[in-house]
Parts: sequence; C-alpha cells; structure tokens
Amino acid sequence: MANIDEFVSNNFDFFRRSLEELITKKGVSSTGEGIQDTVDYVQSLFMNLLNTETKILKTNGNPAIYASMPGESSFTVLFYGHYDVMSPEPVDKWNSDPFKLTEKDSKFYARGIGDNKGQLIAQILGMYSYLKLHKKFPFNIKFLVEGEEEQGSVHLPNVVKEYGDTLLDTDLVVVVDGSIHESGRPVLRLGNRGLICFEIKVKVSDFDNHSGNAGNIIKNPVILLNKIINKLYSFDKDCITIPHFYDGVIKPTELQKKWIDAIPYGKSSVEKRFGVSRIKFNKRQYYDLLMFNPTFNISGIYSGYSGEGAKNIIPSEAVAKFDIRLVRKQNPVEIMSNIKKVVQEFSPFATIREFVSYPPTMTDSNSPYIQTAIKALEAASDKKAIVEPVMAGTVPNYVWTDILKKPTLTIPYANSDQNNHAPNENMNKCVFINGIKSSYYLIKEFGKDF
Repeated sequence: MANIDEFVSNNFDFFRRSLEELITKKGVSSTGEGIQDTVDYVQSLFMNLLNTETKILKTNGNPAIYASMPGESSFTVLFYGHYDVMSPEPVDKWNSDPFKLTEKDSKFYARGIGDNKGQLIAQILGMYSYLKLHKKFPFNIKFLVEGEEEQGSVHLPNVVKEYGDTLLDTDLVVVVDGSIHESGRPVLRLGNRGLICFEIKVKVSDFDNHSGNAGNIIKNPVILLNKIINKLYSFDKDCITIPHFYDGVIKPTELQKKWIDAIPYGKSSVEKRFGVSRIKFNKRQYYDLLMFNPTFNISGIYSGYSGEGAKNIIPSEAVAKFDIRLVRKQNPVEIMSNIKKVVQEFSPFATIREFVSYPPTMTDSNSPYIQTAIKALEAASDKKAIVEPVMAGTVPNYVWTDILKKPTLTIPYANSDQNNHAPNENMNKCVFINGIKSSYYLIKEFGKDF
C-alpha cells in the first residue's frame, strides 16, 4: 500500500485540476458572482471524493454546506472552512487572470488560492487521501463550509444556533484558515482577538459654511469629533479611556509565555513585514502586544476641504471610523454600550453606527487535543510546529467556543506571503501539498489518540 507521500505524488495532477476547477467558479461573496456554481462544485467534491451527501443550510445570505462522514469511533471532529472569496479588484494590478489558476516559480496564483479555496480543497483532498489509503475513517468527521466569511460571517451564528444540537454535535472544531509562520514552520493557534468596528459622525449643519460669516455661531465638527475621541483615548497617557475597558484583560500564563519564547523572531523581518524601521520591541513585548493587549485604531477620518490652497469653511460634518481589537474576557457588548454613552454626551450633533462585533476566544492551553495536533503538523511538514496562544487578527471562532461550547484549534495551510485580499494572491506549491498531508495526519493522529 502506498504511503501518503507517494499517493499525493501519484495523484497530484488530479488534485491540481480539482483546485483549478474550484478557482474558476469564482464565488465572490460581496457581489454574489459565482456563488451557486461554487456551492455546486463543493457539493460534487464531497459526493465524488468522500462518498457523502451534503445538506445546504439556508441563510438570509449565501448558503452554508454541511457534510457528515461516519467513522469507527464516536469521537467527532467538525472541520470548518469557507468557499467565498474577496473581489479581485483592482484587476489591472494582477499579473494573470485572477480566476484562472496560474503556476509560476513553484507558486499558484489566483483569487482565493490562499484564502480560502486552496486551504478548503486541501482539507477535502487530505480526507480523500486517507479514505483511499485506509478505506474508512477512524472517527466521525463533519464539515461546515460557509459562504460569507469575507463579509464578516454575519449569518454563521444563526446557522450554528439553529443546527447546533443535531448537525453540529461534536467534540472538537478544527478551523483551517490563515497563514503559517514566515519561516515555513506550521502553526497551531488556540484563540484570537475580538473586534469592534464602528463609525462616529458629527454633523453641525446641512451644508458647509463660510468660516467668517458663521465663525463662533456654528460649531466645528472636527473639533467636536476630536473631543469625542479624547473621551475614548488619552493621547497623553497613550491608553484607552472608555469606562471599564480593561476589565477582562488577563496576562499570559507561564505555559503561554513558553510557547511565545519558542516562536522565531527577528527585528529586521518584523520591520520588513510592516514597512517601518526601528522596531523597539523585544520578542516578549512584541507578542504580548499582538496577543494579549487590546488595540484602539482610527482607520479613517475625513471632513471638509483637502485640496490645494485655502478654502475658508466650517465643514458641515466630520466622520471617523474605528476598529478595536479585544482580548481574553473583554465583553464587546458592554464596551460598545459604554462607547455609545460617551457619544450621547455630544447629542444631537454626534451619532454612532456599529458595523461588526466579535468577542475574543480562547481554547484551554491544557486541552489534550493540542499535542495531538502538533504531532500531526510535524509529521506532515517535517518541521517543528509553532503554538500561538492567540491570533492577532479576528475570525468568527466565538461561534464554536461560545455558542457550540467546544474547544477550537485554528490551523493555517497558506504561506505567510499569500497576498490574500490583494492582487496576485498566491500559494506555494509545497505548502499546498503540506496542507493535504496535514489533513491526512490530523485524521491519523486523532484516530490513534481518541
């Protein structure tokens, strides 16, 4: 019987064609282009490769796809992925057709190749490989593939609430998304920061006014907006001043510190990554700020005249957009409520609009599933795995940890320079193969341990 390396090598042309076909289906969640074609193709993969029927879970947006494959034991793992992709715009910045799989210098290029179609099909192909080599699964495998991750997974919580007791009964959730470490070493993530996105608008009149004729009569919206921001953030102390904001912020444990100390770190690579010079943080400070500290970010601010020369006006309005990353036990509902109270102090001029709200998540660092996942990743890549206690970004893992109440492991299959959401999105060919092998070994190792 062939081993996994031989099997992948012998079947790689077929694997590549399957990936190529999935890419051509598009599946842009913001416009709906190719959504049904993508759903149909993913369904066919489950049916033809894994011998299982799927159920389409309807939402008020794009549907989710559910599949269930029985195994020899009652242990059950739910794998999660998403089939939707970001818009390829600006298309003129691409070096190839974004919806045609292109290979160059051992990399595949296409929209969604890294985020998340390449990772999704690597999961399916890894399971297919296991089934072909071993005839049956050692435990129950379930799969949920959603179609709105790139739009904030707005309907995923309702899907999990509606089908949680029957379709999604499971022991463990494995989320495959994101990027491996820049060193090429595999990564296991145990949690992620939460997120609040909102906009504050200050409107003082129906139109711009002459700054002489209306000066001292009409308030300036930029100044009012600045006063609001100063109520939310202290620029002197460089800290967030939203009432009770830091409630729930918890320091890393000794085990989490040990994991952080084992992550490769170089100031030069960090500086290159962010396009800045003179990064002042050491490794512990760097990862503490990324994983265990909340953020306060003004992502956009605009008002008035910004052209050449002078235009003496009092703008009619000023708008600022914010995003706040949350950690550990911070409560986004309570924090958002306290932000609204600050804005209400400036009524009737100021209004607030909330866009996204995700709580942070964290799987117990002592979970028995962690070491099994590490063994699988190291077997697939022949490299020592990295454990990240927290992912700096935000994904909707709270639906698994908070609604489904299950431990959740996040395992990325894409390279660190995948350019997801940007032109020339790519996936290294070897990384794609390791993703297939990782799925195979996850089944093999969890089958032995549980």
